[in-house]
Amino acid sequence: GGDADEQARGRDDAVVGAVHAGAQPADAIGAMGLPVRHVDGHCTTAGLASARGRARLPTVRSLLVARTIAVAFALSQAGCACTDEHTLRTADGRDRTYLVHTPEDLEGPAPIVLVQHGGGGNAKGTREQLGFDALAEEHGFVAVYPNGIGKKFFGRLFGTWNSDNVCCGQAFDEQVDDVAFLSQLIDVVAAEHGGDAEHVFATGISNGGDMSHRLACELSERIDAIVPVGAPAIVDPCTPARPVPTMIIHGTADPCALYDGGEVCGGCWTQAIEEITGQLSDAG
Repeated sequence: GGDADEQARGRDDAVVGAVHAGAQPADAIGAMGLPVRHVDGHCTTAGLASARGRARLPTVRSLLVARTIAVAFALSQAGCACTDEHTLRTADGRDRTYLVHTPEDLEGPAPIVLVQHGGGGNAKGTREQLGFDALAEEHGFVAVYPNGIGKKFFGRLFGTWNSDNVCCGQAFDEQVDDVAFLSQLIDVVAAEHGGDAEHVFATGISNGGDMSHRLACELSERIDAIVPVGAPAIVDPCTPARPVPTMIIHGTADPCALYDGGEVCGGCWTQAIEEITGQLSDAG
């Protein structure tokens, strides 16, 4: 019925928190103002689908299929003008990419905010959708949008992070060391883009939010605070060297990363991809 459909679409939505990294972020929570915007159709990739069972949500799946096909087609027609994409070579021999926005009028090194896309997302889409460039200009921090690992379809990266014990996608399957990549990225941003490696914050939605948890667990000596959004999975064991202030944002009607937890958690993105690839195969 109408009420069920409204809930399935997640009208409470997951809320994406934007981090305000102040000039004196030693008191990490005090240094974070949190402008927010609602994101419709939040979904997570996942390894979670096979590990924890799939959410049977045909309404959400149909919406995702339609949206994904439309976005992929539009991008295939428009191409990509990612002229400011940067590349770094990691210790495992991978060429990893990222986008960065440094405010023009910075005086001295500024706090770094890592903004991590969700499963199936990418740095370009996250940058365009969340408005962190404007926040960086307003509040004086360097906004960094790293890309996860994944395949490209129609010229668009569907990236994932190796964020915990079961998730997600190619990054998890290949056991990519994303913690090492992001630690190296912090050094590069400090050396080349005006960032302050002593004041680093991390946020992200879904798989990207789970990656923020992992950074707090395994890179706590470099992370001042995290703001995971719609991201219930935490790597186990989690043994931070020091406490990391954390603000968790999660929509109560999130159909893919369930607010109350449980075995049926995740899988919307996987269902959408399976349906799309099945349709393409049938068409062929």
